[in-house]
Amino acid sequence: MHSEECVLICPFVRRNVLLTSRMSSPRLFVSIVICAIACGVDLAHAATTYSASVTKSYLGWLDQYSLDTSTYHHVGPEACVPTTATNALTYLQRSAPSLFGTSLTGSGYTDWKAVDATLTSPGYMNTSVTNGTYLYTIPYALTQFVVDDRGFDSVKFSGMFEPQYWPAQFPKPDFITDAAPTWNFLYNAFVASTPVMLSIMYSNGNGHEVLGSGLKWTDSNGNGLTDSSENAELYFVDPLDPSLSYPNGQPGGGVKITTGHVWYDSAFDELHMSYDQYWGDLPYDANDYGYTSVTINSAFLMAVPEPATLVFLIVAAGALTLARNRTRMVPASLSKARLKPEA
Repeated sequence: MHSEECVLICPFVRRNVLLTSRMSSPRLFVSIVICAIACGVDLAHAATTYSASVTKSYLGWLDQYSLDTSTYHHVGPEACVPTTATNALTYLQRSAPSLFGTSLTGSGYTDWKAVDATLTSPGYMNTSVTNGTYLYTIPYALTQFVVDDRGFDSVKFSGMFEPQYWPAQFPKPDFITDAAPTWNFLYNAFVASTPVMLSIMYSNGNGHEVLGSGLKWTDSNGNGLTDSSENAELYFVDPLDPSLSYPNGQPGGGVKITTGHVWYDSAFDELHMSYDQYWGDLPYDANDYGYTSVTINSAFLMAVPEPATLVFLIVAAGALTLARNRTRMVPASLSKARLKPEA
């Protein structure tokens, strides 16, 4: 090997070649190996960009305030969880039309509202104006709706929920990992073209539900953590503001993607997010936004997996259990997703 070629590999190798005009092959090999190891260390700490998103046109854009009428007992202000679930079901249906047809959420906005109303009922999520929706109902209600009622047993479910959400009559399902969601779980889901239902909690203990659709982040220091300074972006559909158009103050179509700044909090071993949240209701007021900071405390997904996606679901449900071994008690009031944004 010529010394000029060594320069391209490592200055350390070049220096040894120049110092020894008759370098033996083994010694040169050792120098190259040492250089490769050094370069490997540098690469391990190099910046890496992660970017993945689901198919935007498949996402539902149902507004939770569409249920804020006497017909639906004015449950809309508290219907973020069933509304986000309906938008996720719409994505699932559109992602595999040959399998589902229109069996999950029908063929239009009126059908979406009917599904939303069904999911709010006592037999499913039991959403109420006074109590919102308890998070433990999410996997039970959606497996009942998709598998038991519609018969689609090929759908796979997976999730990560913070501990202590599960009452005796609703024990934690086997496909739920008992830990706070991680960026890896979200990113791998988006790589597999699967949106994720995200439960977010305000500092006052109330909560909200959005549908995660993508993640973009450059790990500039190579530590594998979404540091606040790295400005990782999480994309999602907010059921408070899900449409690109609002003719006559009503959702008119085209899904709107909201962007949040997401980061890892090592003190609590969980993800936080901040974003400008719409705080109004229908009819739509384009000026009614406010800054919100939240904790992401559960993630849930539904998919008809290809082999690679199935592998991800298995790994996510099993290996991530090892990611955390600290159990934190969560007051019962925090296990509800209610639309009560902080003023």
